Amino acid sequence: MTFLLALLLALSFTNSQAQDNDPLCSAEFARMIVEQQASELNLNTEKPKKVRILIAVADFLWDLDQPAARKYFAEARRTAIEFREELKSKPKSNDSGFNLEPDYEMTVISAIAKRDPKWAEAIFREILNKAVDDKGTNSDDDLTFLRLNALLSIASANAGTNPDLSLKLFRLAIANFRLDNPWVYALFDAAKQNRAVANLAAIELLQKNSDADLSQLLYVSHFALGLPNGLGYSRAQIGITIDENFTVDPQVRDTFLNIFLSRAENYLSNPANITRQPGTNSFEIIAIYSALEALQPMLPSLPAEIQRRVAIAKMRASSFMAKSD
Repeated sequence: MTFLLALLLALSFTNSQAQDNDPLCSAEFARMIVEQQASELNLNTEKPKKVRILIAVADFLWDLDQPAARKYFAEARRTAIEFREELKSKPKSNDSGFNLEPDYEMTVISAIAKRDPKWAEAIFREILNKAVDDKGTNSDDDLTFLRLNALLSIASANAGTNPDLSLKLFRLAIANFRLDNPWVYALFDAAKQNRAVANLAAIELLQKNSDADLSQLLYVSHFALGLPNGLGYSRAQIGITIDENFTVDPQVRDTFLNIFLSRAENYLSNPANITRQPGTNSFEIIAIYSALEALQPMLPSLPAEIQRRVAIAKMRASSFMAKSD
C-alpha cells in the first residue's frame, strides 16, 4: 500500500511539474520517490508482491531511465523464478494436484513485451533452449501450459503493430509446444488485428500437427470454420464468442478439413479399430461421427472433393457406430 501511494504521488508530481515546464526536475524527483520505495523491499516481502512492485517500478521508469527500468524487470524475473523454485518443494495447493499460483515469470515477460517485444522473444528462446536441455528431468505440464498461454498472448498482441515478431512468436509456439486450447483464443485475438498473420499461423499450426490426436485438431476448428463451440464433440469442449463480422477463410478451412479427413480416414480404415468390442465406441469414432454430422449443413459451400470425402467418411463412421451398438 505504501508503494502504491508513493507511485501515485510520483505520477501526480510528474504531471503537475510538467505543466510548469520543468520536466527534468519532475522526472528526477519522481524517479527518486519510486526507486527509494523499491530499495526498501526486503527479504520479508512476499515474492509475488515483490514481483508486482518491481514490474510497476520498471514500467514507471521506462520512459525516464530505460537502463534502470531494465534492471528492475530483470530483478522481477529473478524473483519470480526463485518463487517458482520454492513452490516446487511444497505440496500442491489443492486436492486436484495443481498449484493455484500463476507462473510469475510469465507475468514479468508479458510486462516486458509491452515495452520491448524483442527482449521478450529472446527470453522465451532462452527458456525453450533450457527446456530442451532439461527434457525429461523436470516435466511440469502446468508450467508448460502457462508458458504456451503467455507466448501466444504476446504473439497475438503484436499481430497488428509488429507482424514479423508476431509470426516469429507463433512459430516458436508451433515448434515447441503441443497443440492445446490456448490456440482457440490466440488465433481470434490475432485476427482482430491482422487477419493475414492469424491465417498463416493457423495453416502452419495445422501442417505441423497433421498427425495430432483428433481432440487436438478440433482446437483449430473454431477459427477454421467459424464455429463458436468447435466442430463436433470434444472431450475438452470450449465455447467462445465470435465477432459477427468474422468470415471463414477458404484456405484455412480447406487445410483444416483435409487434415481432419485424412486423420478420420486413417482411423476408419485401420482393421484394429474395426474389431473393437461391441458397445465400446472410442472417443475417436465419436469425435469423427459428430464432426461429420456437424459438417452436413456446410457441404454445399465446400469444394466437391471435400464433399465426396465427407460423404464416404460418414458412411464408414455410421457403420462403426452401428457395429458398436
